[in-house]
Amino acid sequence: MVFSVLEPQRDRTGPVLTKPTATRRAWIPGLVLLGLIVLVGGGLGYLVGNERQANTQTDQAHATWHTTRHHIAIAVGDLTVIRRELRADNRTIQVVAPALAQDTAQVKAVQAALAQAQASVVQQGTTIAGLQACLGGVEQALNALSVGDLDQAVSRLSAVATPCQQVAAGG
Repeated sequence: MVFSVLEPQRDRTGPVLTKPTATRRAWIPGLVLLGLIVLVGGGLGYLVGNERQANTQTDQAHATWHTTRHHIAIAVGDLTVIRRELRADNRTIQVVAPALAQDTAQVKAVQAALAQAQASVVQQGTTIAGLQACLGGVEQALNALSVGDLDQAVSRLSAVATPCQQVAAGG
């Protein structure tokens, strides 16, 4: 109550509705402008983020593209070397092929001569065996004759007559 004198008298009937003052009216366009600025700023922030992400992806794509081009260049270089080596190998084959054909023909001729020589060796072995049998019988017949045994000598010669005739006939 002491303070009641200092306080202005209040209207006990309730708040009084008054028209907005000029100060309040000046704030409304400012708030609308502030809201628009916030919206535009948010939109720009979103666009800047998307642009940054797009730039990062583009940079990565460029790096991948450069790496791929480098790998392709290496592969092309390797293929060039391989083509050059293949051409050299083809030239070598063209040079060596006739010599190889000639060598193959010579090897076949040598194989034929070897087969003939083997057949001759077999025939000579048979002839030698026949000669040895014939010679052994003749020696035994001569020994029998040297001791005066004519029957034994004839028997020995008769026993080797076939091998001796084969040797004499050439086979």
